[in-house]
Amino acid sequence: MEKRTIWVKPSCFTPEIEMIIPIPEDRDAEEYIDEFLDTILCEDLKYNVEWDFSDGIS
Repeated sequence: MEKRTIWVKPSCFTPEIEMIIPIPEDRDAEEYIDEFLDTILCEDLKYNVEWDFSDGIS
């Protein structure tokens, strides 16, 4: 399993946080992270969340 580090900013009122997320080998990293964040964020935040890779790998 590959591990990717991302920064997440759920809304303009919250600080950025860093997360390390293990990505299954058979999944696209961006798609998997989008789905993962959708499952952990509440309805109000999931549509406004900003995130990007912070580990230097696109």
